[in-house]
Amino acid sequence: MRLETQEILAAQAPAALGNRADTRVSDRYSFVPTNKVIDLLEKEGWNLQTARQVNSRKWNPETAKHHLTFAHERLSRQDLAVGDSVPRLDMINAHNGLGTYKLLAGIFRFVCTNGLIVADRDFGHVKLRHIGFSEEDVIKASQAVIENVSKLSEIVDEWQGLGMTMGQVRSFGEEAAALRWEGDTAIEMGENLIKPRREQDRCTDLWTVFNVVQENLMKGGFSNSDTGRRARPVKNIDKTVTYNQGVWELASNYAALLN
Repeated sequence: MRLETQEILAAQAPAALGNRADTRVSDRYSFVPTNKVIDLLEKEGWNLQTARQVNSRKWNPETAKHHLTFAHERLSRQDLAVGDSVPRLDMINAHNGLGTYKLLAGIFRFVCTNGLIVADRDFGHVKLRHIGFSEEDVIKASQAVIENVSKLSEIVDEWQGLGMTMGQVRSFGEEAAALRWEGDTAIEMGENLIKPRREQDRCTDLWTVFNVVQENLMKGGFSNSDTGRRARPVKNIDKTVTYNQGVWELASNYAALLN
């Protein structure tokens, strides 16, 4: 493991350096070492970009759930980007029995320094319960993202060419809001989700609308006029995955309708 990687993890996600499971897990629990997975990914050209973990008084910080993102040295330069975005990998793991090990495909958008996690069906993934560990599965998952980068380009090109009416944009926003809120709140929040944060995002093609909605859904910062409650940024690791993949699936469904 690179020294820089170790320093980032020690400061932001020490559980990723852990070498044992929490003492409260059952005898059937199989330890999946995050640090060993990182070694495998670095050999495949994937370098750590961000790291975070759950902070809880109930659990040992050395075994807590953690979320790491990786960029590939061959695909991370802006001049090699697909549009304004590049592929990445998201790894989620825990050593306390609270979740499976996951390696998921993602996208990083330069313009808003925003990361999203795509739906499993488009890039491949690894999801393993803690009953075993396969180095081959991890390597195959990382290779799949590299091999499927052309698919990302095709999706971006396709979605950029699909224009939406304002009615469709509003419906998209409301359906995305329903992933996080309920009832009338979702309807109002949907109006907030479709508001661009920058001038260059004032377009109504599917790719732009998708990015605007995803960024607003995850970052929040707007208020419900009825309750006055402000939408906070999404920090929960599981919700980050659920909301991201939900918006991607929603956009994929709209693409099928718009074609």
